Amino acid sequence: MISQRSATESTSRSGVPAPAPLGLVLLRSAQPGQLDPFHQDFIRGVESKLAEAGRSLLVMLQADPQKELETYRRWAEQGRIAGVLLMNLCLDDERLPLLQELGLPAVVIGDPQFSAVHPAAYTDDKAAMAQALHFLKGLGHQNIARIAGPVELFHTAQRTEVYSQTMAAAGVLGLQRNGEYSHESGKALTAELFAAGVGPRPSAIIYDDAVMAIGGLDMLGTLGVSVPEQVSVLAWDDSVQCQLAGVTALSHDVAAYGALAAELLLGHLAGEPVGSRATEAPTLVERGSTGSVVNS
Repeated sequence: MISQRSATESTSRSGVPAPAPLGLVLLRSAQPGQLDPFHQDFIRGVESKLAEAGRSLLVMLQADPQKELETYRRWAEQGRIAGVLLMNLCLDDERLPLLQELGLPAVVIGDPQFSAVHPAAYTDDKAAMAQALHFLKGLGHQNIARIAGPVELFHTAQRTEVYSQTMAAAGVLGLQRNGEYSHESGKALTAELFAAGVGPRPSAIIYDDAVMAIGGLDMLGTLGVSVPEQVSVLAWDDSVQCQLAGVTALSHDVAAYGALAAELLLGHLAGEPVGSRATEAPTLVERGSTGSVVNS
């Protein structure tokens, strides 16, 4: 468990108590003690908006979902956290009723259908998946595989729904593997796609995460599979690593996403009528990792 901000109320130089911080708990079982580029950029956006209001952010990294629930209970009991940002929504997410029970103000980062109580900052995952598939199919790809995130996450399920429907409509059996958002998971799952007996080799792979995509690229190099001549690679969310490696990516301003979430929570705490709002849709940035299908 890592705390990136002090949980105690601080005092400004003028001697006036500073406003209570906002809280964010992240489960990082795949990379204990580390934050991936998406969450780094998101937190940077949150902190920039909070700084304008003289507030800070307390980030807790946990490896156990039950400890996350205990953290919310402790925060509510101590009264030192003004409100929370709730990320990585799960199917049947038990955190939502708990926060309502505890009376902790919150903003949900994800689909607004999840909660009629808490406002949401969200992005359209279904439209982005449709955009990625349309792009690859336009290059002639039919056997499009997907290296997806944890199956229990709601945004994973939303992307899977569009992926499965699109592949079925084209009369192609989709090839999907789910894993953790980590470099090692990307490598291992990519190796599975190209293992003997799996079926037709994919001509393109969509990775649900930039870190997974870089791991996948490493494995493709090990296997001697050339990119994009033998397989095209597309990453969900951009990163410096993707830019340096020339990976085509669904890119959006993640810092702006974080700033929007903070803005909604600050308004919620101020008693303003706050509704759910969408951040800008991802833009597909084409780089050298994708190309047309080469008929052998």
